[in-house]
Amino acid sequence: MQEDEQAVLSYIKKRLYEASYIQHFHFQSLEAYLEQRIDADLMIEAVVEDLEVKLSLLQRLSCQLGEHTFIATNTSSLSLEKIASSLNPDMTRRFLGLHFFAPVRQMPLVEVCYHSEFEEQYKPLIEEFVAKTLG
Repeated sequence: MQEDEQAVLSYIKKRLYEASYIQHFHFQSLEAYLEQRIDADLMIEAVVEDLEVKLSLLQRLSCQLGEHTFIATNTSSLSLEKIASSLNPDMTRRFLGLHFFAPVRQMPLVEVCYHSEFEEQYKPLIEEFVAKTLG
């Protein structure tokens, strides 16, 4: 495991409020994800801040995601509305934004952002998960 991945994993483990929230974390290459079904509660996309790059990846991932998987983009400048409107409707309702403030290792602050089509019923679940595990 690379040093950065180990640092993130270590930080997350320290922040866990309840062990049951996250059963396991592991890092894989993008190509490995694109070749298999993604059975996770939350997948965070963190590619370069380029709309076309993000849309391309999210569209490729859409057929790999489990029907319960939430997908978050780590963006601070791109429009969630624009991204969400380019996704299939099923994915749109489970798509949100997570903005990790820098420096991540020293500032455990995560902003949760929603677009207009995100399902209201899931907001408390997402916010609790983020508060207890990531921020």
